[in-house]
Amino acid sequence: MKPWIHTFSGQAVDLDHPLPEQIKFVDIAHALSRLQRWCGHSRRPFSVAEHSVVVAQLVKDMHPWTMDPQEMVLAALFHDAHEAYTNDVSSPLKTLLPELRAIQSRLQTAIESSLGIPKLSKSHSVITADLMSLSLERDQLLAPCVRDWGWDPPKPHVQIQLQCLDPDEAYDLFVEWCADFGVADARKIVDARKEPVDIDLPIPYVLG
Repeated sequence: MKPWIHTFSGQAVDLDHPLPEQIKFVDIAHALSRLQRWCGHSRRPFSVAEHSVVVAQLVKDMHPWTMDPQEMVLAALFHDAHEAYTNDVSSPLKTLLPELRAIQSRLQTAIESSLGIPKLSKSHSVITADLMSLSLERDQLLAPCVRDWGWDPPKPHVQIQLQCLDPDEAYDLFVEWCADFGVADARKIVDARKEPVDIDLPIPYVLG
């Protein structure tokens, strides 16, 4: 039997050979807003969705000279999108699971193809911003550790206060950023809220 998962919108995503048509933006937004960073060990809940927006904000701030940073910001918003299907596995554990990286890579490719996301998630700017967010999260959300990390992630040039939003707030924030930077399915969700919508799903969710 092929390994697949049942998503929020009712899709069946093949984890071994994911197809772009199996990917839905609402599944990614829903899942990332509920997945917690740090395997749940932060002092306050902090979602992958909020982390993704922080990384996007840092990337945007790193390119003030760029008239249209849309591609880099989109790549930052979706750099962890594969975790909607694999969960947020810690980096130390990934070193023990080499096949997981290949699975996540295939999912990331399917996501980028489905939603038209630039293939820049491994760019220097996105990786640097991701590490800067790691620094913010460690300083603001983690208890002091009995063991030294042995390295220090880079500090951001701007200070961002992490909000630790609840899942619905994190969902809204992620969707709004995606809509503002050109994700069509996110724009549909934002626009649908402006008019009464007859749906069976609880607000704030509207399936694209």
